[in-house]
Amino acid sequence: MFYLFKYLSIALWLSRFIFCKSQDLIVHSVAGSKVHVYNNADGNIQVNSNSHTDVKVENNVNRMHYVITGDTFEMSNNCIQNYNVSAVDYHEYGKIANYVCSNCCLGKIENDMFKGITRKVDISFNNITKLNDNALKEFQNIPEIILSHNNITNVNLTQFQAIYKDKKINFDLSYNPFVCDCKLNKFIQYLKGNQNETFTFHTVNIFCAKPTELNGTPLTTINENLFCDYTENCPEHCHCSVDDIENFPFVLIDCNNSNLTHFPNITSVGPSVAIQLNLSHNQISSLPSTVKSDPTWKKISILDLSYNHFTTLKDLPVLPNLTTLYLHNNFLSEFDHAIIANLSNLIHLTLTNNPWLCTCKMSKFVLKSSVIEEKNLITCKKDELLYNITNDDQICTRLRSSSFNWLVLFLPIIVIVIVISVIVILFINYKSEIVYYMFSKGICLGFVCEDDIDADKVYDAFVSYSSADEDWITDFLVPGLEASIPPYKLCLHNRDWIGGEFIIDQIIRSVESSRRNIIVLTDNYLKSKWSRLEFDVAYEQGLKDQVRRVMIIVPNEVPDLSQIEPEFKTFITLTTYIQANKPHFWRTLRASMPRAKSIRKPSGTKNSVI
Repeated sequence: MFYLFKYLSIALWLSRFIFCKSQDLIVHSVAGSKVHVYNNADGNIQVNSNSHTDVKVENNVNRMHYVITGDTFEMSNNCIQNYNVSAVDYHEYGKIANYVCSNCCLGKIENDMFKGITRKVDISFNNITKLNDNALKEFQNIPEIILSHNNITNVNLTQFQAIYKDKKINFDLSYNPFVCDCKLNKFIQYLKGNQNETFTFHTVNIFCAKPTELNGTPLTTINENLFCDYTENCPEHCHCSVDDIENFPFVLIDCNNSNLTHFPNITSVGPSVAIQLNLSHNQISSLPSTVKSDPTWKKISILDLSYNHFTTLKDLPVLPNLTTLYLHNNFLSEFDHAIIANLSNLIHLTLTNNPWLCTCKMSKFVLKSSVIEEKNLITCKKDELLYNITNDDQICTRLRSSSFNWLVLFLPIIVIVIVISVIVILFINYKSEIVYYMFSKGICLGFVCEDDIDADKVYDAFVSYSSADEDWITDFLVPGLEASIPPYKLCLHNRDWIGGEFIIDQIIRSVESSRRNIIVLTDNYLKSKWSRLEFDVAYEQGLKDQVRRVMIIVPNEVPDLSQIEPEFKTFITLTTYIQANKPHFWRTLRASMPRAKSIRKPSGTKNSVI
């Protein structure tokens, strides 16, 4: 009761200064409280309070005035629930330059709210959600506007350009929860540009709040157009989006990884709207029967058919607007040149990872084409041999040699010429593979003194394996080599690597310090992110030293090699591996190891860092 009486007394005392004899009200800033002003019929001033912090002042009020100290009007930290400024005239109190109402519970911008303000408006830390035409017009005569820490989710740049085309105004929209979709594309491009128009924006601390995958992303780092959901006529199991909700030039139909076995039902969106169709990672094996009669297909500009089960494209119609066609990772074997040639506007075409059959015509077409990407990765098969499609000399020479019957008369000479030509061409194009094969079979080792090369090497072998196979290594392989006679000194990553060093550096040092590199080939090894790096380093070191370095051990059965990279697969296929479950394993393994110069003791144990 004491505090209530004290509070009412102070309020009544303030009213003697706040309220004039006329029915005009001068309101001073009372930071931290909620003040409500009402009109009462008898004109008497009444102060009622139900708590220690809420004050309610009632009086017959026709005009609200503000007393300003200096040129700044400060009302921060008041929760203003009803803001009526229709009668406010700041000029009665001199020239007002700055208006500050930070953390004032403002939910919108009222008409004439900043009338007479000449320099700056700071309404940060409020609940403003929209900047419509009426709100933007309130700022058009004020050079600096601070709207940070509000709830603004979108900026319509077109509105700004229409209203502020002749105004020099700077906006601070930092720390607002922007929804990063297609509605922000123009605003983002403006932020990233020179902002050479009359109005400008702060570019610091402007982030995406939604969607989740872009949360915290600065708007100025977004380099691609954002999309908005477009649900009208969107096919089942697909997701449709556009990059401009009002005037979109195309619709992206994304059916990626949807377990589709046939084409979705696609309908036209508009006469001038293109379609970008993504059907990758499905199980589609053929084009729809209506592909040639359906006019919707003519609107497709990008078509992604990668990672499907297509075996032919003979039904693909002429698509006049198609610029991009992805066909990689299918089951295509026969190349139809006429279909590709009829796609007159095609710019990008992918054909890799298909079981193509080699033809001279296809090879020459690929070489001449400017639209086919990753040509050096396209392979084809002829007579059980795999060729790079760009090696037209090999492909065409081999095919021509089998077509001339008269060559039988000069068979010995022609065979010699062909063999020499093939060897020369193969050596030019596959020099690294041939050199490795020679060393893997022991060819040319007589020209190299291995002991001279390996004089400074610490280990007899570096064991490259997956940590998932560690039990087999420590229980079987290591005892069989380090405890044998003669014993071999092995380098193991879980025992001999030094803590705190980069893994890549330790791999290189282990390979360079070892006379052999043993690859323990398992499914776990092929899945390891380090296996390919360890192999590449060992392989290059062997070529550099001109010594056969790499050995392959298979603990059980040979793992599935179909999913690994072609170069790695070729190496494994060409190398004779040693299977641990076969007879004479240890004898074969020790015979492949380097000659021991002296009896060595097994290396000591170190704490693992991997």
